[in-house]
Amino acid sequence: MQIRALLDQICIGDGTCSDARGGGALNPLLQPTKPGKPGRGGKAPTSVTSTDVARFLPALGALHTEPDGWAAVGTPTNFWADVTAITVDGRLLGGVAQVRFTPQLFRWSYGDGFERVTATAGSSWASLHQDELTDTPTSHVYTTRAKRETAVEVVYSAEYRIGAGRWLPVVGAVVASPTPAPLLVVSERTVLTAG
Repeated sequence: MQIRALLDQICIGDGTCSDARGGGALNPLLQPTKPGKPGRGGKAPTSVTSTDVARFLPALGALHTEPDGWAAVGTPTNFWADVTAITVDGRLLGGVAQVRFTPQLFRWSYGDGFERVTATAGSSWASLHQDELTDTPTSHVYTTRAKRETAVEVVYSAEYRIGAGRWLPVVGAVVASPTPAPLLVVSERTVLTAG
């Protein structure tokens, strides 16, 4: 499924929000929230929002780089995140509930000012049956040597159910991030030696 269709599925409001989304914006209408923030107090909501369920999402996954912890200038560095759909038990709207989070989008930050949004969590070269140092949907090529901090934000859609009721959509999306991964970008040199 294309990224625009995925965004429209989890967009706030009726219909699609393609026309309201500006160029380069991930989706300004989603108003993502970070995990751990409590829902709003007061009267029970008529619909459950991402703010109401963000506290259910535990710290998830890990960010991986290939080669592990370093990269060479001018060659692809591969990235992937270990995240999957998860269902969490808790209390919501005064009852026992389950909330199901499904990763939809991944916003990669490579630490050098470049970012990429994908619908895939990526995978290792071995899992992709690719040679090392080849391009992948989540890879990046660095142009200068430096220490970098790489990160990924995962945009989750959510559904909930009270007791054994039917699954209902949550309005909006929840954004969570695995721990950033430090990366040392180096230059490769060929050295001739005797013997």
